[in-house]
Amino acid sequence: MTAVHAGPGDYSLRAKLGPSFSLNDWEDQLRVGADFDYDLGYSMGIGFLTAFGVSSEFRFQMIPTFRYDFLYIGPGSFHGLAGIGYGRFNRQNSMDIRTGLGMTLPLGERYEVNSDVNFFFSPVGTAGTPVTLDWLIAFGFKFN
Repeated sequence: MTAVHAGPGDYSLRAKLGPSFSLNDWEDQLRVGADFDYDLGYSMGIGFLTAFGVSSEFRFQMIPTFRYDFLYIGPGSFHGLAGIGYGRFNRQNSMDIRTGLGMTLPLGERYEVNSDVNFFFSPVGTAGTPVTLDWLIAFGFKFN
């Protein structure tokens, strides 16, 4: 029998998709992206999110992320996320901050489903402070 949970050194590549809801100085969008997640062990991991916003406005983000798994139920895990990275809103460069909560459910040894709710805001580089709430759903491949 083999384990279906992540261990130190395991990593995942995920395709993400979901809605983005404006909370301040922006517009609702469809978000499309990819996520890399590397398990450090001790319920922690690091990752890198790259995402585009699809609408009449241009949005792009590259954000390194720290993950902490705080609850395990069966093979699934619930986690908190935080990260700071690069953002681009139309023609403006910005510093973007990501915080969020999510869950990951393995589908056997090689696949997984992931969902997270993220709060993104851009305090530096943009007029106003764009704030969005994004719900991203992902399908990923896990490598050992």
